[in-house]
Amino acid sequence: MSRSTVSRVINGLPSVSGEARDAVRTAIKEIGYTPPLPERRRGPRTKTQGGLRTHTVAVLFTGMKKRRLSNKPALIDIFHGLQIGLAEREMNMITAFVDTSRDLPPAVARGAVDGLLVSGYEPSEEVATVLRRFPAVWVMPPLHGYSQTVDWVYPDDVAVGELAASYLADRGHRQVAFLTPTLTHYEGFHVRGEAFGRLARAHGAHVEVLNADDNGCTYDDPGAEGLVTPQLVEQLLVIRPQVTGIFLATDLMAARVYPILKEKGLTLGKDITVVAFNSEDPQLAGLSPRPATIDIRAAEIGRCAVEQLLWRISHGDHPAKRRVMIEPVLIDPATP
Repeated sequence: MSRSTVSRVINGLPSVSGEARDAVRTAIKEIGYTPPLPERRRGPRTKTQGGLRTHTVAVLFTGMKKRRLSNKPALIDIFHGLQIGLAEREMNMITAFVDTSRDLPPAVARGAVDGLLVSGYEPSEEVATVLRRFPAVWVMPPLHGYSQTVDWVYPDDVAVGELAASYLADRGHRQVAFLTPTLTHYEGFHVRGEAFGRLARAHGAHVEVLNADDNGCTYDDPGAEGLVTPQLVEQLLVIRPQVTGIFLATDLMAARVYPILKEKGLTLGKDITVVAFNSEDPQLAGLSPRPATIDIRAAEIGRCAVEQLLWRISHGDHPAKRRVMIEPVLIDPATP
């Protein structure tokens, strides 16, 4: 591995593959090397180190004080990635769940942070007015408002849909369906569904898209019971010829779909094959056979969000908003 690659990893610069970054970090840990603080390193300061005043970043989860994190294990992994990324750069982190401006940490209210890492639901205009004062990166952005004015880091949703379509096509499924809780809350659901349908049709499959909204479900943190109703599954089963492959927008949906399909007398993995999304063990534990799932590499999303924020802090006057996509991977428990 080249000296320049090692230097880029130590200095937190982008354009290094995840495999190379992990190899450098493992070697650093094994030899017990502790990189000096950025301001103490020899040579010129890198651009991503510029603009730092407090070496403190606020991680804010907006609109989530009353919502169930148990429904969002991937968010915990993203948070872990944020924490690791900031610790590697010897940055301080403060965290808060923010619904109103009164929930903002005092350091944010008085401008004593270098930037923001934000995730959750679209903030109120009251909160957004304060957030706009800072360089910021939104992780897994919603559709409207403040989130559209800052940089994003999120999974490649086109690749997500294509991975699911290829998996089912490779196993001979020509009657497939995409089940989603909504097509309006998060644009990623729509993009995944479009990519899934496009590639599945290219493989000669007939594609159905079933939306839980059509069955009176709202996406206001409904839990597994609300995400998938028996009526939605019954709608799936009356399609002829019968659907044999399903792509689910979230792992949480799998926790509900499995028992309903079994109640209908279907054998999972034989009569019908499921591909889930997010690689969330708490949702998939106990499902038999365990479905293939698409891993968005949540911790890597968090690390890349830190890198992007440091770039934004040092390029605050750059007018273009950056959209950083992380490549997902499909995990098939049947593959050794």
